[in-house]
Amino acid sequence: MIEALLGVVVLSLIVTLFIPLHYQMYNQQLNRKQALHASAAMLEAVKHQGIATTGTYRVDGISYHWQYDDGRVCVVYQTTKRHERCL
Repeated sequence: MIEALLGVVVLSLIVTLFIPLHYQMYNQQLNRKQALHASAAMLEAVKHQGIATTGTYRVDGISYHWQYDDGRVCVVYQTTKRHERCL
């Protein structure tokens, strides 16, 4: 009886510790993936230098709007909040 109760307690501790950790790791990975896509949009902007000064790069349902102005490339995208990355 004690072993079963101890097993339930250990299992509940594992679940309450690892589910939030998994969620946090998933969000960090998603943010890194979106930052990588923003970098790819910057690369597209540089490829179109002289042809266009603005454009949109769409990946996984997110639109990455890039703008090339005076040697500076900025990418703006919206997830749960607005992000802007410039080089």
